Amino acid sequence: MQKQHQRQIIKKRLENIDNTNRLSEFICNKLDILLPTDIKLGSYLSINNEVNLTKLHNNKTRDIYYPIIDKNSLLFGNSKKYKFNVFNIKEPVQPRLISLNELFAIILPLSAFDSELNRLGKGKGFYDISLQNYSGLKIGAAFDEQELDKVVTFNHDLVMDLVVTPTRILSLKK
Repeated sequence: MQKQHQRQIIKKRLENIDNTNRLSEFICNKLDILLPTDIKLGSYLSINNEVNLTKLHNNKTRDIYYPIIDKNSLLFGNSKKYKFNVFNIKEPVQPRLISLNELFAIILPLSAFDSELNRLGKGKGFYDISLQNYSGLKIGAAFDEQELDKVVTFNHDLVMDLVVTPTRILSLKK
């Protein structure tokens, strides 16, 4: 099974979830308990059927930094103004940029995950490229319906440290 086929399977599953806002709140509550306060946190602004992290972002106890596409990789920054980029994703305008390794953790959007915490992204590789040398926590935020038996992976694909769903927190014991 190819990655694009896996994305199509997940897209159909997500279309059948009717309470994504409530499920997203459950995830935000878990993340709020899981993550320390007074940290610098990388996160994302949700689109389409992604987990909506607005509730977590509105909690002013952490400095939140969002991805900005820069050629083939991501920078992280924050700002009071946002614009839509070429992929119709909101990103900061004239941001205050931060070095990746200043971020305690980064919450990643994803299409799918598996029990080994492999991540199937959206297909452009921005997070895989940008976070190759990142030493902080990589946390996937997902609905339970996004879990697959096995995500198709290649050597460059990220493995997450944690995945937070409405019902579970999955981690690889190290």
